[in-house]
Amino acid sequence: MKNKFSYIPLLICLFSGLILGTLAAGLYGPTHFWQGLPGAFILVFLSVFFLFMAWRVTDRYKIAGWIMATAFLLRLFLGLGLTSWLPQYGYDTPQQNSGYLFRDAYERDQESWGNNLSRESLWDVYQVGFDTDQYGGLLLIGAIVYRSLSPDLHRAALLIILSAFFAALAVPFLWKAVRHTWSEQIATLTVLVYTFYPDSILFSSSQMREPYILAFSAIAFWAVQTWREHRIKSTLIFAGSAAFMLLISAKVTLFILAFLLVWFVLVHFPPQQKKTQFIFLGVLLGGSLLMAVFSWGWLKSSAAWELAVSVQNSGWVQKIVSELGPRWQLPFLTGYGLVQPLLPAAIADPSIVIWKTIAILRAAGWYFILPLIVFGFFSIGLEKNTQKRWLLLWTAMFLAVWLLLSSARAGGDLWDNPRYRLIFMPWISLFISWAWETARSVKNGWLLRWVILIWSFVLLISHWYVGRYTQWFAPLDLKIYLGSFVLLSILIVGQGVLLHYKKIPSRSK
Repeated sequence: MKNKFSYIPLLICLFSGLILGTLAAGLYGPTHFWQGLPGAFILVFLSVFFLFMAWRVTDRYKIAGWIMATAFLLRLFLGLGLTSWLPQYGYDTPQQNSGYLFRDAYERDQESWGNNLSRESLWDVYQVGFDTDQYGGLLLIGAIVYRSLSPDLHRAALLIILSAFFAALAVPFLWKAVRHTWSEQIATLTVLVYTFYPDSILFSSSQMREPYILAFSAIAFWAVQTWREHRIKSTLIFAGSAAFMLLISAKVTLFILAFLLVWFVLVHFPPQQKKTQFIFLGVLLGGSLLMAVFSWGWLKSSAAWELAVSVQNSGWVQKIVSELGPRWQLPFLTGYGLVQPLLPAAIADPSIVIWKTIAILRAAGWYFILPLIVFGFFSIGLEKNTQKRWLLLWTAMFLAVWLLLSSARAGGDLWDNPRYRLIFMPWISLFISWAWETARSVKNGWLLRWVILIWSFVLLISHWYVGRYTQWFAPLDLKIYLGSFVLLSILIVGQGVLLHYKKIPSRSK
């Protein structure tokens, strides 16, 4: 009986490879089907096999296994579906006519395929450099896949399989890393948020670098958390993950490694005495400030360009920027970036069905988690466990700086700004999962207040957008809407603060 059941995972791998490989190979028509089936089968088979192996990290926890499988299938089906639908239902652009969601993915993949056709040594190509990839890692992966599994035809779906695999690979490692410190409920909720967050799905369903960064950052996170259990193994896995991330995106990797380095100290060598804790808090604040200072050059070099793009793409942004002095343009750009993707704009903006659906889902996802992020920022003191409180404080500080940096650098861009946020998705998922569980336990009303406040902003700006795009009514001046939101914020937050202080005397009695 034992031997019989040991073959079930292998049969699932074979069956998945055959069914999903057939779907991927079928995208390129009956003429090229049989030549493409072996490569697609091998890639799916290996993906499912290694996901099974990774699932053992969770001690075969069934819910984590189902979430991992869902993450893989959801991204694979969406990626294959968009590859098929975009040429017919997308915009008439070279990338969408070729089935690509993103121009970056299109241009990078074209170069990978071109290197396959040239038959040059990959080492020589890597040394010379690439035109469409700053670091070359993703292009190198594409070139290897095409040379080994699809030398006769450019089958971009193979890289979608890889993206779906790496995005799903993060699930068991992220679950185990969170479970190491927090409850099973928070660990499960964390991987659910990671799996179903719209931008996480979208960017992992294409030939982008995000799924690779997310996978290796989750693995590195797991290695940091489990370092005391198997020091050599965890150190080697962490080093390998860091090396792979550096090949994909060195700048982003340095931020992630800096975050994990401090996390490592907090988990394994936490400050014990109060004096030490104050010193450590100063170090954390200083480190966050240094991160912002060292990022200034990177930020300044791109902020001017992003401001120009935002102004060019939006008339009302152009109007506001023209009224602001140079001193306030960067703060405005940062604030504008924090509300992107803007849900009212996604709803009101005229667009074709496929892109309108994508825009609404992406924006709704951001506005659903934003109240939890804000609630978490102000609720860290409610965490009774000292070590967890330190970890949450560091996560909140890093997240705040990261959101501000990414918003300032990418501004009102609908794609780059959310992409930078997505890099930190494993810890955003953890942070808001903890915030949700905390809100459920304390029931102090603050999460509801933040929900009302943020969605009031959405409704107010929606009113302005509807009037602007439909001509049903003359919209008021945008400053009136923003002023109303500020007044509402003062009332809601003030009511919460007054209620809090009214309860304090009764507690002392």
